[in-house]
Amino acid sequence: MYAANTTKGTINGSRWEESRSVARLEPSGGTNQQPKSSENRQIPDLGRVFALVIGWTALCLLGYLAADPLIAWLKVAVLGVVDSGQGLAEAVGGKVAGETVQLLKSNGIAGQALGLAEMIAKPAILAVWFLGIVVLAVLPAGLSFALRVIRRPFR
Repeated sequence: MYAANTTKGTINGSRWEESRSVARLEPSGGTNQQPKSSENRQIPDLGRVFALVIGWTALCLLGYLAADPLIAWLKVAVLGVVDSGQGLAEAVGGKVAGETVQLLKSNGIAGQALGLAEMIAKPAILAVWFLGIVVLAVLPAGLSFALRVIRRPFR
């Protein structure tokens, strides 16, 4: 865009127009089209960023809501396998082998690991969501800065 204070003239048959920060030459007889704003190409629209925030929030909400049923399913599956392993040990190795597996309390170890996962899952999902929101909030300014650094002429 051009500022309100513009100066127009002709140099060697070419028309020119100058504002405070932009000067542009065009051949005589050419059309006077304004170039597309470079800011629109450098910085993502706030609407796009807002859509990304909504999508990220929906994805994290889906993970948050699915955490409890997923961990409950894992508990049933893993603890069932451990109990089956104890029964298998008794069948193959006798009562002594079954008691040995029971003494190892592998059932308790698996239960504790899944309990820890259940306790950590939801706060971890919230932390990842928050970090994603921060990244999406900084994205327009970060891209603008990066493009300015990349396009800056070397001296």
